[in-house]
This record gives sequence, structure tokens and C-alpha cells, in this order.
Amino acid sequence: MHEELGLTQSVFVAPIRAGLGVGLSYMVGAMFPLAPYFILERPYALFASMALTVAVLFAVGAARGQITQLSWWKSGLEMAGLGAAGALVCYGISAAIAAL
Repeated sequence: MHEELGLTQSVFVAPIRAGLGVGLSYMVGAMFPLAPYFILERPYALFASMALTVAVLFAVGAARGQITQLSWWKSGLEMAGLGAAGALVCYGISAAIAAL
């Protein structure tokens, strides 16, 4: 991080605190794809979940771009695109396994 971005880690974070932070981040991140299922009917919830997830991934990528002083829209598109591609690969694998 220091050589590429000029960032340094100035404080040591206790492993338990870091682990709790990562766990909390995963729980917050998991709320976005699940939220539409609590308020919409199943067929609509699926598309709302996909759209909301891609939008949130774009927002997180754009924020990452701002923090790292890169192009916010390129960083947002990269994060959203990689997330969508990962979801499509996982869907393809599960469909192939279900077909067996």
C-alpha cells in the first residue's frame, strides 16, 4: 500500500477487533440483496435484489475510487462489473450442478 498508493498503516488493530469489523461489514453487505425479499413478492424481489446489489456495488466502488484518488466512475463500474460477473459464474455453476 505504501509504494503503490502512498498509504501507511499507522496503528496496530487487534485481531478480534479486525475480525468483528469484517463480520459486521459482511452482515451489512448481506442486507442489501436480502432486503427486497422482505417487502416484495418473489418474482419482483429477485430483480429488485439484483438491481440493488449492482447499485450498491457501484457505490462502494465509486467510494473506493474517491479514497484511492482514482476515477470514481471507472472504479464503480469495475466493482459492479466484477460483482455481476461473479454472480453469473456462480449461477452457471449451480445450474450445471442442478442439471446433473
